[in-house]
Amino acid sequence: MSTLEVSNLNDGTTTVATTFVTNGSAKVWVNFTGTGTVNIEDSLNTSSITDNSTGRYEANPTNNFANANYCLTHDGILNGGNGWHISYHDKTSANVELLYINTLGSYTDCSDASVVYFGDLA
Repeated sequence: MSTLEVSNLNDGTTTVATTFVTNGSAKVWVNFTGTGTVNIEDSLNTSSITDNSTGRYEANPTNNFANANYCLTHDGILNGGNGWHISYHDKTSANVELLYINTLGSYTDCSDASVVYFGDLA
């Protein structure tokens, strides 16, 4: 296997340090079906999805983060109710529980859910 080491990338107009590319790129992402049997549709660096209960999932990275200070964003399709909010808790370097709650205060499964993590891997 060959190794290519570069400190900058240039498209002919702009030069960018490779650290911007590696530090700013998603380290984990997953799109999954959250209704019925939970199923990963497509992913990067995701080993599995855990269905903890209605509207509560864990996206488990293949490689852990260096610490729990990474950034994440997630969303999904609302399957009932008149709106919802999303949240998370129990964030560790290994995983985080994603929460999908409708405006009536009930956890709600998503037929199409996604999450993206940014941060430093261990």
